[in-house]
Amino acid sequence: MDSSSLEKLIKNQLDDNRRELLDLSSRNRLISIPIGSKSARIIQVFDEKSDEVFKRLVTEKKNFTFLPGKGQVASSVAQQTEIELGVAQDSQDEEILVDLPLPEDDTDPATGKAKRHTDSRLQTRLSPEVLQRRLFDLHNEARTIIEEQGVNILYLAIGYLKWIDSSNANTERAAPLLLLPIDLVRSSASDRFAIRWREEDLQDNLSLAEKMDIEFGVALPLLGDDDSDGFDTDAYFARVEKAIENLPGWSVEKDSMCIGFFSFAKFLMYKDLDAASWPESQSPLRHALIRRFLLADTEPGDEEESNTWTTGTERLDERIPVERLDHVVDADSSQTIAIELVREGKNLVIQGPPGTRKSQTIANIVSTAVLDGKKVLFLAEKLAALDVVKQRLEKEGLGVLCLELHSNKARKSAVANELKDTWELGSPTADELTSINGTLSGQRTLLNGHAARFHALAATDRSAFDQVSLLAYHGQPQGQEIDISFPQAERWSRQEAADQETILKDLVMRAEVVGDPSTH
Repeated sequence: MDSSSLEKLIKNQLDDNRRELLDLSSRNRLISIPIGSKSARIIQVFDEKSDEVFKRLVTEKKNFTFLPGKGQVASSVAQQTEIELGVAQDSQDEEILVDLPLPEDDTDPATGKAKRHTDSRLQTRLSPEVLQRRLFDLHNEARTIIEEQGVNILYLAIGYLKWIDSSNANTERAAPLLLLPIDLVRSSASDRFAIRWREEDLQDNLSLAEKMDIEFGVALPLLGDDDSDGFDTDAYFARVEKAIENLPGWSVEKDSMCIGFFSFAKFLMYKDLDAASWPESQSPLRHALIRRFLLADTEPGDEEESNTWTTGTERLDERIPVERLDHVVDADSSQTIAIELVREGKNLVIQGPPGTRKSQTIANIVSTAVLDGKKVLFLAEKLAALDVVKQRLEKEGLGVLCLELHSNKARKSAVANELKDTWELGSPTADELTSINGTLSGQRTLLNGHAARFHALAATDRSAFDQVSLLAYHGQPQGQEIDISFPQAERWSRQEAADQETILKDLVMRAEVVGDPSTH
């Protein structure tokens, strides 16, 4: 198969796998926000101005608290009617409409803006009890996600695109346009929850943009690199309105907002695996490892990586000099082989149940790779796995090697400070290693010499190790034993020893029949 046909085959296989990551259905809340669902874990914000909220959160770095709805008391007749009809709802889960102030009583004469639009409270239509319960649930789940996965997926969605889902009876759906990463914070258990900006980049809705492009041929505007500082929300929404102007029934609600969980993880994987987004010289279609993953059979010329290491009788000390034992934590023979394979540039999978010291092996691999002048990207599905390795490195004084990119500490200022600390370390010194290595080499040679002599074959083709093993297996002699010597036994060959063993077995058998001669 020629190279072009092979690349086409790999591309088709890669695209098939990428599509499995893509969720452009209405189940994805980046495509359709479940407005009105009581189990959706979102808090809708009403009658606020997106530009004012964005300015206070990002530009001024102020926090926002929440204003619950002002419930309208229903008449006893209406309540009785609902009960009789069987449609009365649990008051704890019911959204209560807000009684908004009258515009003429709520205007700041200096700015001409409504005071409710420039204060530090976000208006909701939830009762105080429901609002606090939802905030508490969002806060706890956001903290759990950060602790387990190391990423934040709690956002303030700013602005909705109202679009028509023609595949589902022309249903109108709402999708978020801008997503601002936030934290839910409070000083103590008795204080009210507030939201603050995480000082991370504003995100646009890549999943929505992909769906609009694939299904409707609409190119939604995306944020540029210069859109982080001094961002103009109104100008962005105007660009979106321009993009959808030819689609009847579609609209942009720039002041619609909600708080909830929005995950980009799988979509970002989908984009990263797009061969078109890579430089031609680094195309994944030509990567040997990806080729071996995607193709069932290895193509001619793609030879398997040679592995000269074994895990049984390999004499590691003969292959690994003392100067190369750069392990920062203890490693047994199998772990040492894994470390050496990685240092040689081999690709491998290390499997083992909990408690088999995989984190120690990873810590050694990271430290030796850095020693060899390499960069290491360490990924894990949960933050706990990353923390275990980082703690091992910190215990050995190597924590400064680590740069946390995706965790609850990964803010721009923290990253800058970690880079500064690492830069100021300077080059490592190892003046005393020469004498230490010499001592270690002598001690290792002494121990290996003892082991070699213990395993050396005697004239009987059995080593001292074999003889001790036999004694251990059969146990120490018990009771009155006959003291019999076999002259020149140490010079017997294996066949001579076997012949003598046959004679002894025959003697034992006859002695059992004859009995003890002293009683004859």
